[in-house]
Amino acid sequence: MKRILFHAIGLALAISVAWGCGSKSSGESNGASVDGVAALKKSGPENFSEFLKRFREDSVFQKSRVDFPLPQDILENVDDDRYNTEKIKAEDWHYANFRYDPSFATRELDAYTERMVKEQNRIKMIYEGVDNGINIILEFELQNNQWMLVRWSDLST
Repeated sequence: MKRILFHAIGLALAISVAWGCGSKSSGESNGASVDGVAALKKSGPENFSEFLKRFREDSVFQKSRVDFPLPQDILENVDDDRYNTEKIKAEDWHYANFRYDPSFATRELDAYTERMVKEQNRIKMIYEGVDNGINIILEFELQNNQWMLVRWSDLST
C-alpha cells in the first residue's frame, strides 16, 4: 500500500514539474500544440494587427519591440523643414500610449487621424492632425518575422 501511495505522489509531482516547465510566466505558450497550428504560426511573419494591438496595450511587450537605440526625428525649424535626429536608449524609454479611436478625428481639441502605409517589410503608422500641427510617424520593420519599432518622427508644428 505504501508503495502505491509513494508512486502516486511521485507521479503527481512529476506531472506538476513537467506542467510548470512547459509554461511561461509571461502568459505565452511555448508554441507547441496538438494540431500543430501554433507551431505553424510561429514559423511565418507575425501578423501586424495582432502585434499592434499588443504593442499599444502592454508596456513590457512594447519596450521589447523597440529597436534601440531608436532614432527620433524632431522638427527643429518649421520654415525650412529642418529636423534634428536623436537616439533614444532603452533606459530612457517610457511607455507610449499609441491607442487610437476613430472618435479622435472629430474631438474638439487636438483631433487627429491614423492611417497605415505599407512598404514591403515596413509599415508606417501616420498620425495627422485635423486643423492643427500634429504630425507623427511611427515606422515598424519586420525583423526575423517579428515587428519592431525602428523610427519615431515627430514633425508636429
